[in-house]
Amino acid sequence: MNTKDKIEFAWKILQHNQDMIKFADSKVRFLLIVSGISTSYILVNLADFFSFPFIKQFMIGVFLLSFLFFLLFALLTIVPRYSTIIPSKMVPDVVFYQNIAERTSAEDYITDYSKSKEEDILRDVLNQVYVVSKIASDKFKYNFRSWICLGIQLISFIMIMTIKMF
Repeated sequence: MNTKDKIEFAWKILQHNQDMIKFADSKVRFLLIVSGISTSYILVNLADFFSFPFIKQFMIGVFLLSFLFFLLFALLTIVPRYSTIIPSKMVPDVVFYQNIAERTSAEDYITDYSKSKEEDILRDVLNQVYVVSKIASDKFKYNFRSWICLGIQLISFIMIMTIKMF
């Protein structure tokens, strides 16, 4: 495989990993909507719930605690974390948008890009594949934790609603 084919294949890998990030963000947005609906109901009726037995108050505490952890993990899923991943300094940095924008003028970028060899561009694209893959991995880790917390939140919500019926 020649260098141009490697660059093209690396771009496909990069695009796939960026799509995975978009997918993780979309999933957590859906979870935020579901959590928001149940949390809104609990908060609107919070004063009524405190007049009920201890078990219901305990379940509300579990609900609110799981909501807080859910919110933390959901926000950690959404927030980009490029700064936590240090890319290789041996790469010419002609692909990543922040590195492009750090140049003082468009002419500087054009000059840097024009000087880059195909192998350098391949290294830069592969570096971006690595960075984006690390970000995607972190997003899915936090997304999974969000699912767990939302599950606990919804189970406690169902239990609260069941106890309220009696």
